[in-house]
Amino acid sequence: MVALLVHLYWYLVPLSRRRRCLFRESCSHHAFRIAKQSGDLAAAMAIVRRIRLCRPGYSLVHSEVGSSHLRYVVG
Repeated sequence: MVALLVHLYWYLVPLSRRRRCLFRESCSHHAFRIAKQSGDLAAAMAIVRRIRLCRPGYSLVHSEVGSSHLRYVVG
């Protein structure tokens, strides 16, 4: 069921209208992967956890040397 909802989200919401994700793997891709591996209940719990960890107003910046840091969106 979660995989179906994710496919529906991917179909209905164009890529240009989606928020940029703080994580390397977007929340929808994460939920889809978890649903395929562990089932709908695990995917629902994973997406709730991801939403709680999401920090609007910040972006994750990766450097070439492999380090990462949070950057406030307005600079």
